[in-house]
Amino acid sequence: MFLLLEGIAFLAMVRFNAHHRHIFFTSANALSGALSERVDRVESFLKLDEEVDSLAEENAVLRAQLQRMQAWSGEDQSPLPPDTSRQVFSYLPARVISNSISRENNFLTLALPEGHGVEAGMGVVSRSGVVGIVQNASRRYASVMSLLHQQCHISASIHQKEVFGNLGWKGGDPTVLQLEDVPSHQKVGPGDVVQTSGYSFIFPPGIPIGVISDLRQPEGSYFYDIDVELANNMAGLQTVYIVQHQDLEELDSLRVQQY
Repeated sequence: MFLLLEGIAFLAMVRFNAHHRHIFFTSANALSGALSERVDRVESFLKLDEEVDSLAEENAVLRAQLQRMQAWSGEDQSPLPPDTSRQVFSYLPARVISNSISRENNFLTLALPEGHGVEAGMGVVSRSGVVGIVQNASRRYASVMSLLHQQCHISASIHQKEVFGNLGWKGGDPTVLQLEDVPSHQKVGPGDVVQTSGYSFIFPPGIPIGVISDLRQPEGSYFYDIDVELANNMAGLQTVYIVQHQDLEELDSLRVQQY
């Protein structure tokens, strides 16, 4: 009863006292404005999230178009219009939901769009370079063997040079990988760009991996020990792209017949 009477008295005060009425409605408007601002922020955040997903899909299409343009623009090929050239690789955007870089063998977990068609063995890249290889996939998620995994090896080449090697990580610094099997008579040096060679069904040629930061020739060896500084910030990955080879099933069947 006391609270009811107090409430009635307060409303009467607001109604009949101009000063208190002004304070009440000013406070109410301020509260309403604050709530509206918060709602607008949430709506803006949700719209931004949708825009990010849309941009990721658009980037995937543009990356595929760029790959297709590069495929028909070689000096030894008769140029074909981009819309008639065959697209061998496509790119599917995915969101990184977990990632490790501090273990001896590191993995990423990706959230996948529905109806994705992702399979083990597919490559994963970011806008900066190579990320890793899909190990397995379910209906909504994929586990990816990171470049920072000691069993992950990539066939690599040095940009604008007929030099090829095997790239992997031996642990330690998560920003540096090692390029092996490069003969010591090859003219390579710090600053040279290391990229995918295209000698696999996993990655198309020319995707950046990093730059040579150091090289050494062990005594008695005919090969260099080469350190490659990664182009990717492996700790900051958010959106990545899964590389899907359109002829993978056909190529796999041919490869099986060879053994």
